[in-house]
Amino acid sequence: MWTVSGGDGTLSDPTIFNPVYFAGPIDLTTTDRNITFTLTLQGIGNCSSVTVFDDILLKIDPTPISNAGPDDEICGQRPYQMNAIAQFQNSIVWTTTGDGIFSNPNSLNPTYTPGPNDVGTTVILSLDLSGCQSLTGDDFMWLTVHPDPSSNVTGSTSICEATSTPVSIALTGTPPWSITYTDGTTPVTVNGILSSPFVFTVSPPVTTSYWVLSGNDAFCNIPPDSIHGLASVLVNPLPDPFRITVTNDGFFFCEGTPGVLIGLAGSEIGMTYELLRNGLPEGTNLPGTGAALNFGLKDIPGQYAVRGTNPVGNCQVMMQDTINVVMNPTPVTDFTTNEACTGDTTIFTVSGNFIARISQWHWDFGDGTFAIFNAPTDPWHVYPTYGTYTVTLSVEDTSNCTIPSVILWKCVLILQLSSPIQPTVWVMPDHFTELSTNPLNRGYIQQWVWNYGDGSPNDTRHLPQYCQPHAYLCNAGTYM
Repeated sequence: MWTVSGGDGTLSDPTIFNPVYFAGPIDLTTTDRNITFTLTLQGIGNCSSVTVFDDILLKIDPTPISNAGPDDEICGQRPYQMNAIAQFQNSIVWTTTGDGIFSNPNSLNPTYTPGPNDVGTTVILSLDLSGCQSLTGDDFMWLTVHPDPSSNVTGSTSICEATSTPVSIALTGTPPWSITYTDGTTPVTVNGILSSPFVFTVSPPVTTSYWVLSGNDAFCNIPPDSIHGLASVLVNPLPDPFRITVTNDGFFFCEGTPGVLIGLAGSEIGMTYELLRNGLPEGTNLPGTGAALNFGLKDIPGQYAVRGTNPVGNCQVMMQDTINVVMNPTPVTDFTTNEACTGDTTIFTVSGNFIARISQWHWDFGDGTFAIFNAPTDPWHVYPTYGTYTVTLSVEDTSNCTIPSVILWKCVLILQLSSPIQPTVWVMPDHFTELSTNPLNRGYIQQWVWNYGDGSPNDTRHLPQYCQPHAYLCNAGTYM
């Protein structure tokens, strides 16, 4: 008869010589389990009263059990802490399919540092256990090693005030990315970046630097040692916009005068100021003095402007206002007169260019009398006696600029009649023939009145249009 002590298993048949022992749960989970089997025999026949027994000791160790841990992911070559479970082993060995290293491959939970060739791949980490009687227990896990993302900021440059420039952030890793960058004052976070580089535009009012504070890709945060670069944007100031000044309100000047004086109400030291005419350089370029500037007298019509430039960065800005310089041409004026005798009316006829620009006409008839008109007028005048008179016409422009008056003078000859003109008439039965003569250089008859003596209306006749003054027999004709 077989009996068991120290174990929780059972024998297949304790009454036979070689039964089978089935280890119990405690037997299988206890290290160095000691189980005693006792065989008791009882004699037969004359020895039936004799009982003998014998013992054997069975040591049981459980089969090693291993669990390498769940599959996992890691970023870059950062140490990975193993999280394995093992039982009933006498020894432990960790192995890898990659080129990384374990901090202690014979400990249950070492750290694994991926090698360069592990990055971007998946490696197998195996846990091998050895137990009693060379029994083994093996397990493994998959470790995916993602590359560390990185960022690099570029875009250092110099710009002019009020302009913009791009800043670029080159990213590595697996999209989408999220980054947070700053100008030292305000952090800005951008999510869902799908491509690299990420470019944004800045327009700082003063010199400013930009850099990345943090970021991540689809799997990993950007390590601090993988954040690179700094974009420094140097801002060169624009010249302050001063107002353009000009003499002659209205920017008009008269032909023949020096023109208009163009200037700038202020300037800055270190800046330059260039005068433009019709959008092109006029040729005058002045350095800033910290005070007002004078570009000189300008007598060429056109639109004038001033462009200020900061030589550092060639930063340019237009000054305030533009000046339209207009030249008023000097009126060209002349006059003619008829030739008159004493008592006759002298008629003055005006002619010339730009007459419409004249605002005042001042006539001095040379005999102490004057006439002023505000519009083109052909005046007439009766001189008191014969003689030669100097007639002066002065005109002024309608513009606001001051110009010398245009003065014209001519001599007017008034003829004296040395003797009255005696009309001579030859009478025919049905008509009268006028045979009066004009003495040479003694004037001429302008009109005459016929009285026929029969009570019929007087007939007034004027000098024939074809007749020239002072012509001999100028007034000859036949009148019905």
